[in-house]
Amino acid sequence: MPGSESFTAGSEKPRLETEIQKADAGRTREPDDPLPAPDESLPEYDVIVIGAGPAGCEASLAAGRAGAHVLCLTINLDNIGLHPAGPLLAGGEKDPRYRLLRELRELNGVLPVLLDKEGIANTAEAAAGRVVIDRRRLSLAYKETVETAARIELRQALVTGLQPVSGAWHVETRLGECFTAGCLVIATGTQLEGKVHEGGTVAPGGRHGEIPSNSLAACLQSLGLALERANATCFPRLDSRAAPLGPSLLPDGSQLGELYALDLEFPGDRAAQLASIRTLPELDSAWMTRPLFTVRHWILSHGQVSTHLQCLRHPGLFVAGRAAGACNYSEAAALGLIAGSNAAIQSAGKAPNFLTTNKKVVTKLCEIVASQEIRPVTIRREPPGC
Repeated sequence: MPGSESFTAGSEKPRLETEIQKADAGRTREPDDPLPAPDESLPEYDVIVIGAGPAGCEASLAAGRAGAHVLCLTINLDNIGLHPAGPLLAGGEKDPRYRLLRELRELNGVLPVLLDKEGIANTAEAAAGRVVIDRRRLSLAYKETVETAARIELRQALVTGLQPVSGAWHVETRLGECFTAGCLVIATGTQLEGKVHEGGTVAPGGRHGEIPSNSLAACLQSLGLALERANATCFPRLDSRAAPLGPSLLPDGSQLGELYALDLEFPGDRAAQLASIRTLPELDSAWMTRPLFTVRHWILSHGQVSTHLQCLRHPGLFVAGRAAGACNYSEAAALGLIAGSNAAIQSAGKAPNFLTTNKKVVTKLCEIVASQEIRPVTIRREPPGC
């Protein structure tokens, strides 16, 4: 059965308290005061969002706009909003993701607004009908938006425990902190038990160079949720000085001078990949700055969430983005907006209802996330599958 591999929950938590925690607790501590027990609760929130990629950012911002007091937890505060894979958000005006971005704007999503900022969307590619981004600039714009938004608090933390208690959710971190909220949004991207496969080697990693979230995956399984493996592949990047632009070679930001080699997938280590690339027309002198790699990670299996992205077995638990089974960043952002909005509604004591049936692409995306067996899911391909 998918997701049947066993996990080991986190070990005993250290008894630590930071200055920020003391401030949140609303008290000062004398030097000789004892440290608090790991289960001493910190402030309660309406919504806790775990993850701060495109899905987590949109979920946090949507919940905050709806009036919820939001805590967003992420493994690395420096990588808020980061798109680690390709820069392509939509392949043209006929691409469903292009219409999805338009619907996101109508729903007050943040991603389309950020694309209007200078230097984030590639204007030359826009003229060709494609949405190609500068990933680092978009990440920084997301980061600034979340950090300056009302009703949102950010913390760098690795979540190691989830527990439903009396209609609320308790969230524990590796440092022994405990946070409480009425609703949770899981938007962990490729972090759940991630393993990076690169050139015949395998190393733990939620994204390249980042630690995975193993204990959280175990927590989700302990709640009776079925998980299954999915692959997220990042294609090679080439030095722009030794390769021409083309339909499959996309500009990947203005700072590094790299081209993203879309769909160029060759087996083997770095040397073997480069040798294969140099057999292609006009790429005989190409130089590879980053080889192809794949993150193999857990996502939620089908049939466990409603079209409002709430877990059927656990009221108040919502899932968005890659963790919910989405294939790409445009879809992840849309699911984050839906999950965050509905979490805020649920935390206010109302039934989740934020799913606008007049938004055809967003509605279809939520429907296939809820029902489609082939994972990950996408709205842009038939038959289904990423």
